[in-house]
Amino acid sequence: MDNASSIHTILVIDDNASVRETLSFPIEAAERTPILRTEPLGSLEAFLAAPRTADAAISDYHLSPGNFASFDGAQLVSSWYKQRFPAILCTQFDKANVARFRV
Repeated sequence: MDNASSIHTILVIDDNASVRETLSFPIEAAERTPILRTEPLGSLEAFLAAPRTADAAISDYHLSPGNFASFDGAQLVSSWYKQRFPAILCTQFDKANVARFRV
């Protein structure tokens, strides 16, 4: 069995509710179940220590607007990669900022 077939639920993290909804459409089209995180995440350490509710995740880079999180999506996805948890960072930065995302 490959890794893609073991992914059934995908956590969607974005501080903007309409973006969360938009990101859920391709997940559903792929016959997976999106789990939309609507509550603030708190600290990175506390969020990473909480039980996982999904098999994979997609996160926006900007999580601090509206105090949704005290960290950014790049920090979160980097931490997940180190834990071997499949995650995608989604953002609209230009090429000049790509170096900020490298681990």
